[in-house]
Amino acid sequence: MKKLSLFLYSHSKLWHALVLTGLMIAYASVIMNSKSDCFLKELNDDQNLLGLKFGYTYDEAACFFDSLSEDGLKCYKNLLSKWDSIFPLIYASMYMAWLSLIYRKLGKGRRELRLINLYPLIPMFADWAENISELFLISEYTSIHKISESSIRVSSLITQIKWSLSTLNYIIILTGIVFLIKNKLSIKNKTL
Repeated sequence: MKKLSLFLYSHSKLWHALVLTGLMIAYASVIMNSKSDCFLKELNDDQNLLGLKFGYTYDEAACFFDSLSEDGLKCYKNLLSKWDSIFPLIYASMYMAWLSLIYRKLGKGRRELRLINLYPLIPMFADWAENISELFLISEYTSIHKISESSIRVSSLITQIKWSLSTLNYIIILTGIVFLIKNKLSIKNKTL
């Protein structure tokens, strides 16, 4: 892990981060949207994907699955098992590039900041765990047309963990930006 972190710090360029950001936005808006159309049209206006909520109740999940036809469930399963498994790789790469750029300047000589650019791997794994838990819910629902409350609680908890880890990722990025600005201003003030 240390070698990967050091590699990213020494090789990340602004254009890498910008290209990965564009790729992430394009993938989310074009690929993910097009691959979810086949089941989103079956949902009510007030319903959303389970993974886009900060947790969900038994009633919300049951209503979500009851709204989907057999084809809708197959489409949702396809989205989770294929397309939504690629997305975490893209956004984790993007965040690692940005964190490498930001913390490369802040972390010189600071051992505690050394591996911070690898933090996005944690939400990436949580996102994959969320996909697996939702695939389990689909499997359970298609086999017995019902989902146990304990399965929904576990899946909802995994989703909450994923969103909490993702929020922390944004906090790490914003903190780094604030310190970069602070350092630039203090250097500027010393030269005056």
